[in-house]
Amino acid sequence: MNRFMNFSQKQLATIDLGVELYRHYLYERENIDGRHNKFATFARTTADNGVVLDYKTKNELFHKMLIDEAYEISGLSKERFDVRNAFTFQPFERAYFAVVEEVLNKVNSKVEIEQALMFAEVKSIADGDSLLFHIPSNHLLTVSTVANGQRNVHFQKLWSEDFTITPVPKKIGVSIDIYRLSAGMEDYGHLIATVAKSFRAKLLQEITDTIYGAYDTLGTNFKEATFEQTSYVKLADRVAAANGAPVMTVGTRSAIAKILPTSDYVLMSVGQEYMSKGYIESPFGIPTIKLEQVVKPNSDYDFAISNDYIIIMSALSDKPVKVGMEGYTTIRQSKDFETADDSKNYTITSKWESSLISQSHYGIVKCESSSEGV
Repeated sequence: MNRFMNFSQKQLATIDLGVELYRHYLYERENIDGRHNKFATFARTTADNGVVLDYKTKNELFHKMLIDEAYEISGLSKERFDVRNAFTFQPFERAYFAVVEEVLNKVNSKVEIEQALMFAEVKSIADGDSLLFHIPSNHLLTVSTVANGQRNVHFQKLWSEDFTITPVPKKIGVSIDIYRLSAGMEDYGHLIATVAKSFRAKLLQEITDTIYGAYDTLGTNFKEATFEQTSYVKLADRVAAANGAPVMTVGTRSAIAKILPTSDYVLMSVGQEYMSKGYIESPFGIPTIKLEQVVKPNSDYDFAISNDYIIIMSALSDKPVKVGMEGYTTIRQSKDFETADDSKNYTITSKWESSLISQSHYGIVKCESSSEGV
């Protein structure tokens, strides 16, 4: 919760409605392949009087509650100032965006990010605190066979280490039409989802770049230069054995689509699944997890995540990437230049850093040699 603002129960209800609206939006508007089925209950939420709120009604209610709370927090009089004029007062504007900030904080919380990025451990701290990660030992111990009365044991120290991550600011610049905002003409679910997905896409790109960038420094036993069925299964077995935990394969659709059996008979049996998904969900008994591909902003629609690699990792072992998030999402008006219409320019800032810090073992397969998709 934002430590610079003490919210009332009604204001907290507004924040919760904003989060619900965001999830309702994802389920109703962006659930083409079922990726947001987990949010189905948010599309069936009922009001206190038992009336089912559709998305449009919920969006209008959130706008009304948001404006009401901005008046309440700022102390500005509704009777004297309409919404459009109220936005010219800094206390009203600050109160309005303080509530929106809290919605974004909940949408991009530690739990939400870890659910979306299964290979990242996330810690969230207040401004100025230290982000310390404790990395436990994950090496198997030697079991010695000894004769009676003889000591012949190999003693090994259980090494563990501590690492500190220093987050840095990441900013988004947006131009908002205050007239549309004050008139309730904006789709809040879409706005919240766009900002949240933009930050998350940047974080995903950084994390995958960190892991894929370690390919050259990985030990020979934990990487393969090309995909080949036998070596892929062998690498998966090695990662599982080294970590003492089951493994899964992670990559973009284009990357994991390369994981195909060599037997024509097996290919025929999985043909329907491959045609419907573009990849096999569990080739050779190893589950696959598809990363949602994104494009780089302000580019020629280049892919932000490389399609050249797949990761083999243990779901139950220490996660290879550590993400440190500091402070809270902030929204501030930019004073760089004036606009010719009723729009205002705002910066949305979040602070994080990621690093490859782990004693667990993982493998990387370079599944194609072209640079396409980078």
